[in-house]
Amino acid sequence: MTALWGCGPADDAYFDDGDLVFRSDDGGVPAPSGRPSGGGWISNGLEDPEASGVDPSYALSSAEGLSPAMGLLTDPGRLGTAQYLVECALPHGRSVSKTVDDEVVVLHGLLGLAPQWETGPCDEDCQEWVSACLLARTNASGQLVQVWFKGDHEAIGWDAPQGALFEAGFFGNLFADPLDQHYCKGTGKGMTAARREGRTCSSGNDCDFVKHSKCFADDLCARVGPNADVPADCTVDDASLHTIATYVVP
Repeated sequence: MTALWGCGPADDAYFDDGDLVFRSDDGGVPAPSGRPSGGGWISNGLEDPEASGVDPSYALSSAEGLSPAMGLLTDPGRLGTAQYLVECALPHGRSVSKTVDDEVVVLHGLLGLAPQWETGPCDEDCQEWVSACLLARTNASGQLVQVWFKGDHEAIGWDAPQGALFEAGFFGNLFADPLDQHYCKGTGKGMTAARREGRTCSSGNDCDFVKHSKCFADDLCARVGPNADVPADCTVDDASLHTIATYVVP
């Protein structure tokens, strides 16, 4: 059986009793029950967020929803993307199991942005939250970096560690055709710090996301949170999309 945990790029995998186990440096920080004070540090080494072989019309636990015969689970180089997706959607303590080439692969949840997707379809809200999470966890370089999430979702909440700098807001729909991938800029200091840490998507075109001006310029995004400093419902072509903001340490 192969167990996939708190995923980083393939170079960060280790072998234990013959099982390939993906993990972040700290395994991520599971959110407590109820509305948490913040999202916790989470690893970000996803080179490509494209989710082939995933159909949001069906449950992740079904073969139609997350296929064991095509797409992410059949490409060793994309197993990490499958784990990132399940970590974004399902909460800590939940998982989905798939039999791929006669081997059982277990994908573990972490954040819980769309827990309903485990056993049922993923509607537009679900798709947007999971997409925002995958986009926020993307690094074209594949380098593993820890960032903090904020957003208008009970699974992540508003607070961040003292001194954390606002890097960017991520939004879109990776299950649309064509892919819908966007980010808006945070603060100059936040983007500079993120670049120094190895983050590649918020300060250039390395990730092929549509780049927007600062998140609060020209009413691009709403302001939410106790201090009205967290972007939400960023708007593209008159459509508001769920948004996740990322923060890094100086």
